[in-house]
Amino acid sequence: MKIIRDLIFDTSDLPENGKTRTFNVIGDDGAVFDLEIKNEDSHYYNFYTNAFQATKTGLKDIIIEQGSYSDTVVFPAISDNDHYDIYLYATINTKHLPRQEVRFADGSLDINSSTGSNSDLLQKIIYQYTDVTVTLSGISKSGLTAWSGVSVATATFDVSRGSNYLKVPFNVEVTTAATRNMTLNRQPNSNDIMSYTARVIGSAPDDIPGESIYPTQTGTGSVNGAVSSGAKVVMNVAVSGIMKVGDRITAAVSTDTVDGALESNKIVMDNNVVTKMAVGDRITGTDVIDSKIVTVTALDPDGDNPKEFQASEEISVSDGITLTFDPEVNRTIVTVNELNPDSDNVNEFSASTNVKFRDGVDLKFFNRKNYRWPIDNIQGLTVGATVLGSNVTEDTLISSYVDSTTVFPNTPQEQDIIHVRVEAFDSLGAKPTLTNGVVTTQTGNIVFSKQQLLALAGDTIKFYGHGRENIFNLSGYDIEFTNLKTTLRQVSTTTTSAVSASTSIPIAERAGILDSVSTARGIGIDPNFDDPLVASGAGTVSGAGTVVLNRAQTLENGARIFFDGASTIANITGEMQIYNVGTSNLTLYFDLENIFTAT
Repeated sequence: MKIIRDLIFDTSDLPENGKTRTFNVIGDDGAVFDLEIKNEDSHYYNFYTNAFQATKTGLKDIIIEQGSYSDTVVFPAISDNDHYDIYLYATINTKHLPRQEVRFADGSLDINSSTGSNSDLLQKIIYQYTDVTVTLSGISKSGLTAWSGVSVATATFDVSRGSNYLKVPFNVEVTTAATRNMTLNRQPNSNDIMSYTARVIGSAPDDIPGESIYPTQTGTGSVNGAVSSGAKVVMNVAVSGIMKVGDRITAAVSTDTVDGALESNKIVMDNNVVTKMAVGDRITGTDVIDSKIVTVTALDPDGDNPKEFQASEEISVSDGITLTFDPEVNRTIVTVNELNPDSDNVNEFSASTNVKFRDGVDLKFFNRKNYRWPIDNIQGLTVGATVLGSNVTEDTLISSYVDSTTVFPNTPQEQDIIHVRVEAFDSLGAKPTLTNGVVTTQTGNIVFSKQQLLALAGDTIKFYGHGRENIFNLSGYDIEFTNLKTTLRQVSTTTTSAVSASTSIPIAERAGILDSVSTARGIGIDPNFDDPLVASGAGTVSGAGTVVLNRAQTLENGARIFFDGASTIANITGEMQIYNVGTSNLTLYFDLENIFTAT
C-alpha cells in the first residue's frame, strides 16, 4: 500500500472578495487520490474551469510523483457567509497515515488540526465570511452628566477576514453640547481605546466559603405594631428607604428586671412584658440560664398579669436580677422577602419566614453582597476588565478572590497564609459552545473585585476591555494604534461693541469658553501682559453675551478674539493597523473620561 502522508492546505478564513490558494498532497510516489471541494450550496469545484458547478466533479485518480502533488483553487467572491468542505480520498492501493486526533474544548473533533485518517477519507473545512466594519468612536463609559449630549463623528473602515492591512490614518471628532465644553487632560495612548461586551448575570450569587455576605448594617427602623404570627411586618417608615430584598434582618435586644425571687417557668417583671420581649426571644442573665437555650413561650400566660411571661423551662432567678431578651431573628438567617407585598402599605415588608416582634423594637438591615456570581458567558473576559451597570458597585473590576492572613508583618519572616483563593473564572465543568470551531460561549462563574448587591441578579451588565490584548480577547481583533494625538478646536469669536478700559467684553458666541480656564488673545488684547484669564460669564451658556476678563482691555467693535484652553470640539487622530480580523462588526471607543474633562 502507498501512503498519503499529509494534505497541506491553508484553512484560515477567506475574505469576502475571494482568494487563490495553493495546496499540496504529500505522499509516496505512486499513491493515488481523488479530491473534491464542495461549498455550502453543494456545488463542486471544477479544477479546469476554476468555478463551482452543480454537477459533481473534482480531481480523479491523481498519481503522486516526486513525493507531492500541487495545485491551486480559486475561491470566488461571496455575498453571504460560505464554507468549503474538502474531501481527500485515498484510492487504488493507497491509504492515509493513521489519524492523530486534535479535539476542541467541547470534545468535538478539530478536523483541520488533526492529521491522517483511519478510513479512505481525510477531510478539511474552510470558512469564508463577508466583510465586516471597524468603527472608531468615543464614549463616556460611566455616563457622566457633563458628557450628556455629546456627539462623535466616527471613523469607519470595511475590512476582510484573512487579510493584512497597512497602517491607515483616522480622525475621530468629538463635539460636546453647546452649553458644555471640555479641556484636555493628556494626550491619548493605546490603553485609552476599549471595546465592551454585554453579558447576563445569573439569578442568584454563589457564596464563597468564609465570605461575609452581610458585611455592614445598611438601614434601620422600628416595628409599628407587635407581630405575633406570620411573615408580614409594618414599620414606622417607608420600607424602600431602609431595606432591600434579600437583606438580613436583626433586632435589638432588650432588658428588664425580675420582680420577686422565684423558681418557676412563669416570671414576673417590673414592666409590662409586651414592651420588653416577644415569643421566641432567648432569655439570658445568669450562668445557669446562659448555659442553655431558654426562650419566651407566652406573654401574660394566664391573662391576669401583663408583667408576667412564661419560659420554655423552669428557671431560678433572684429579685431584681436583670434579664436580657434576644429576638429569634438574631439566631438564624431571616431575610427581607418582598417590599409592600400586598401593594397597599409602603411601610410593610414580608420576611423569608414567620417572625415575632414586639411593638417598637428596632430592626437592623444588612444588604446581601457577594463576590462570586454565575454569568451566561465568560468567554473573552479578562482579569482587570471594568464592570459597569445600574446595580454594579462603583469601581468594580474582574478579579480573583483571596482571603489571607499576614503573619510576622514587617519582619524578615513576613508571609501571607492563604485561607481561600478563588480564581476569577470557573467554567464549572460545563462544555463551551463553538461556532465554526471557535469558542463563542462558555457559561460559568465570575468573581468581582467588590461585593455586589443582590439586585444584580438577572441584570445585563457591560464589561470594558482597554488596550490591544483585552480588545483581542473580547472581539478576536488584533489592532495596533500608533501616533495618537488630540487637539482642541480653536475657539474664536468677535466683539459685538467697542470696549474701553473694561474687563467686560461683549462677544457674539460664548460656546467653548470656560471660566477660570480659557485665556483670551488677539489684536487689541494688551500685549504687555500674559493672555488674560476669563473670570466669569462663560459658564454653562452659549450664544452672545459678555465675558469678564481678569484685566481691563480696550477693543474695537468686531475685533476677533481667540480663546485657548477649552473647546466644544476635539479631534483624535492617529494610525491603525489590523493584524487579525474578528467574525463580526466591531466598534472601538476612545475613553473620553481619560483624555478630557467635560464641564
